[in-house]
Amino acid sequence: MSKSENKNALKHGAFSQALILPGEDPNDLQELLTALRDEWNPEGPSENDKIESIAICMWRKRRFRTYLRNSLAKNVRIEAALEQHRNRRFDTLLDLWEEIEESDLPGSVTEESLTEKVGPFWADQFKTRRPRKNYDSDEAWLKAICEFMAAIQDQRFTKSDDLPPLDEELSTEEFANREQDFEERIDAKIDRDIKQLGQIKTMKAIGIGRRPPAVDVGPLKQIEAPSIQAVDETNTT
Repeated sequence: MSKSENKNALKHGAFSQALILPGEDPNDLQELLTALRDEWNPEGPSENDKIESIAICMWRKRRFRTYLRNSLAKNVRIEAALEQHRNRRFDTLLDLWEEIEESDLPGSVTEESLTEKVGPFWADQFKTRRPRKNYDSDEAWLKAICEFMAAIQDQRFTKSDDLPPLDEELSTEEFANREQDFEERIDAKIDRDIKQLGQIKTMKAIGIGRRPPAVDVGPLKQIEAPSIQAVDETNTT
């Protein structure tokens, strides 16, 4: 199959469509297959089958590396956003803490005003964990809130309700081992396919697997078989 025939055969896209996932570009796979065919110049179905097998393996490697790269980048973005979120929330708590400690006005901080002062998240936290009804006085309640904020300062919140969770599996040793094992298995498969492709080409070069040339029996047909009578005359003499 010539290079032009190879490229024409790719126009229908049947090979790539069977392997493409949402978000992937089928042209990328077609370009990979075309490049491999240009590199190895396969001839016949057996060689083309090996080229397609190599292309599939390389495509799977690219897909996994893209997934891993995007997942790690996503984790970095989430972690950065989470840190900003933590700092922003922590700043609102510091403002509230200072207001409680410096205010001489009774009732300046109430359950009703918490949302305005620290936002709905922390207002809900205070109302749930340190409700005003559990304390005898505003002073006791505000003291409990300050103690709660001190505990928060020590632990520096570990997650946020309005940000996507980190993919913690990416940082585990088990995931790293699986990643290495996957790459090694794919590379081994590619090596086997390349070796088999070379063997097929070598066998063809020495004539193994090719049909022997047809024998031209034309001249033999011109030789007339002796008649039975002529044979008998010969035998009698």
